[in-house]
Amino acid sequence: MKYESIADIYSANRKIRNQLVDFARGVSQDEASTLPIGEKWTIEQIFEHLALVGNGASRICSRLLTGAKADNIPSGGIFALSPEFGERSAVIAVTKVEAPDRVQPT
Repeated sequence: MKYESIADIYSANRKIRNQLVDFARGVSQDEASTLPIGEKWTIEQIFEHLALVGNGASRICSRLLTGAKADNIPSGGIFALSPEFGERSAVIAVTKVEAPDRVQPT
């Protein structure tokens, strides 16, 4: 998806979050805590991982916004991403990686 504004990103994130919440509401505690065959994490652990990653992303965004404000960079909600960023994002989206320790579920 191509985002034209910060509002587009918020809208897409809100949609994905709502779908995730709807999914979670349909999962029983037994399902959430059962490790599927061939998998490394339970549904509970995946949700913990998502929370840890989300918290980290929020901290990064906060630092970037604070830095932009300190540099008097206006926040009009319009931005441009390099073609290289888009290409790398596409590769990362389909690449399975090992989560770093700081975002491993406990």
